[in-house]
Amino acid sequence: MSDYQKIDCACYDYLEVACMFGYELYIELTDGNQVTGKALDTRTHNDKTEWLYVQAEKEKLALRLDNISAITPTQDGARFGRVKIA
Repeated sequence: MSDYQKIDCACYDYLEVACMFGYELYIELTDGNQVTGKALDTRTHNDKTEWLYVQAEKEKLALRLDNISAITPTQDGARFGRVKIA
């Protein structure tokens, strides 16, 4: 997609850590909505957009990374706190 904005590499690293440890994340989206779900995986699609896959309460969601404004792990002992993405 031509309007996709890559996120900073350091922010991407936090998403990878969240997936590696299966963190439950509180995710703030750029449109003002919020999602809570277990971080599963990050993927780059053929059109070069990057996505975070999370397991929400009843469904698996794919969130385009440039639509995420911040993530916060919800469990105690996480390796990071709130991270501003966009």
